Amino acid sequence: MFITADNYVMSANLTSMTLTIVISETPYYIKNTQSPIAKEPEIIFHTLLFAFLCLEISGLIFLIFKLLLIPLFQQIYASYYHHPFNNIEPEHERKSSHH
Repeated sequence: MFITADNYVMSANLTSMTLTIVISETPYYIKNTQSPIAKEPEIIFHTLLFAFLCLEISGLIFLIFKLLLIPLFQQIYASYYHHPFNNIEPEHERKSSHH
């Protein structure tokens, strides 16, 4: 098509237009390489650290219970009932008091 200032001038052979659209399908593949963020040695190391932390906390609770709480309860019990724990009488006092 040619355009001039006065009018439209058509080419002699342009009475119809053919539009061809070709759609083709091509296969493509995506390589799926999923992997965990943390590597296996790192997971094992953190698991061992957590296990040792649990063991240390258990040992600390045992020590606190054995060294602080049991003697405290024994002192409270002994002062309440006036009966001291682990009271060992010397041999000569026991013999003289039984005669």
